[in-house]
Amino acid sequence: MAITPSTYSITGEDLPYTAAGLADLVRDAFIAAGWMTAWHDSFLSGSVENRILKVTHKAGVACGITYYWFQFTGANMFYALATGWNVSTHVPTGSTWLDFISTTTNATTNHMRFASLNAAQSITIKAYKDETTGLCVLLVVNGSTRFNIVLDNAEPNSSFIDLSKKHYAGLYWFRTRISGNVGYAGVQSYPFRLRKTLRGEGLRANTDPSVFGVSNTASEPWEPYSQGLLSGYVYGAPGNNTNDSNNFNFGTGAVIPLDINFPENNTLYSTTDSPPFVSARLLGLMGTAPSAEFAIIASYTQNSLTVGSRMVISIGVEEYEVITVTNSANLGTAPTMIIAARVV
Repeated sequence: MAITPSTYSITGEDLPYTAAGLADLVRDAFIAAGWMTAWHDSFLSGSVENRILKVTHKAGVACGITYYWFQFTGANMFYALATGWNVSTHVPTGSTWLDFISTTTNATTNHMRFASLNAAQSITIKAYKDETTGLCVLLVVNGSTRFNIVLDNAEPNSSFIDLSKKHYAGLYWFRTRISGNVGYAGVQSYPFRLRKTLRGEGLRANTDPSVFGVSNTASEPWEPYSQGLLSGYVYGAPGNNTNDSNNFNFGTGAVIPLDINFPENNTLYSTTDSPPFVSARLLGLMGTAPSAEFAIIASYTQNSLTVGSRMVISIGVEEYEVITVTNSANLGTAPTMIIAARVV
């Protein structure tokens, strides 16, 4: 069945919006998405509004809960991860680098910014929720800036993810791309990992920071801004070889990256562990994105689409609203790549 988006906006006399106003807008959209009923923690530190989203993937196991640490300052929205959170002291718990990157709450230095936003322009968040599967995509529109957020808040059903030793960071975005003659569409993880999360970066039995591209030798030798494509689809024009090297230039490649669990990275492992991959569904999203209500469309007829525009397959019967798109510069060679939500 079709999706009826829920829309939340700050416009008109409420501009420019404030950090607290943006935080409230995001709160309402998160509730509509079914990701929470209220913030786990909410506080002001200096001029920075801090909000904590607690997601229980599996109760009663050591790593079954993940905390998403959002910060709002002026126009902008940032996030980081934590594996534990103290609501009394308003800081993450555990060990630095393993369970959190920093305890700084009055600055965004150790967080990732989603996009550069403008508080003087109206901002709208649309929640596209598939009521059948529970999957929800949030589309944020602020002037010419567009980005989307997807959160997998279910329990991962792959044996590859051991929630007794590894936290699941399920924050993603729908992404499209064209490289040469090949079009890509997929679900990619937002960067920012911990040593105790899925696809976490770490020491790998080496204490030389330069090995991991870290120039500051006083810092922990790892790179938190790692990215990983979690599932992807590739289209090529007739006669093109879609198995060329371009396939591996979408994030870290149009592949499913698998972990090797090093005890030097994650202290919950006593020995290096490289489990067999026994499920074609590594993450919960792979079974539901796209679902019947979300579609990947490769178009060889349109190359002037924008986010929010309507893709009509059959008038009044099957129509989609564009969530993300990369228009083709040459429709005779590569398709325009679209990920859209069915609204009719």
